[in-house]
Amino acid sequence: MEREKRQYLAGAAAGLVNGLFGGGGGTVLLPVLTRELPGRKAFAVCVAAMLPMCAVSAAAGLLSAPPPLWQAAPCLAGGLLGGVLGGLTFGRVPVGLLRKAAGAFMVYGGVRYLL
Repeated sequence: MEREKRQYLAGAAAGLVNGLFGGGGGTVLLPVLTRELPGRKAFAVCVAAMLPMCAVSAAAGLLSAPPPLWQAAPCLAGGLLGGVLGGLTFGRVPVGLLRKAAGAFMVYGGVRYLL
């Protein structure tokens, strides 16, 4: 399968997972991108691709099952702070450590969902 087709399929799968579970599309997209793009660029492309996917998933979720927004506010505040800190430190973290950390989070999430 050629690279562009794999990326389209990975994007579609990431969007589907993101829409169904309210997140996690990057866990589908990142393994494909790290095979296709050099180190740090794969992580940056994944984050850039997930932004619009998350916006669309959030809009669809809010329309189909609106949550009490006061319950989401603490997560949003923490997420914004974490996103800023992660973005500021992204260029200083070695790519090998990024890969290991991403893999560890995927394993941890998978185990948590199964238990």
